[in-house]
Amino acid sequence: MKILISIILNALILYALYYFLGASEKQGLGAGIEVHGGYVAFIAGGVVLGLINAFIKPILNLLALPFFFLFFGLASLIVNGITLWLLQYVLNDFLQIADISYKVNGGFDFIVAVAIFSILNIIYTLILNK
Repeated sequence: MKILISIILNALILYALYYFLGASEKQGLGAGIEVHGGYVAFIAGGVVLGLINAFIKPILNLLALPFFFLFFGLASLIVNGITLWLLQYVLNDFLQIADISYKVNGGFDFIVAVAIFSILNIIYTLILNK
């Protein structure tokens, strides 16, 4: 049951990022977050994000531990940025599931996405650890 809740919460995090930063006609091409594949893309992203959070993120947190103390926790933004980049890589390049893609365009959009992702990850952790 906890795995299913984790997948749903991860999919909701990805949907929230898309909702706040989704590419629009006003921004022009190459801006915002592009998602192709509908709700299946969010579910697949939730599964991949759950696997990254379970297996890779603890290693990244351990490697970044000295920086957590030096920069008062700001290293978590870097860890979450790597996590978001890995999600894009796995969904778009590694798995190459038909018609599913999740891409953050632009450097500024990526920074904003990582900030929102970090806040939502804190909420995710609070919900899952209850």
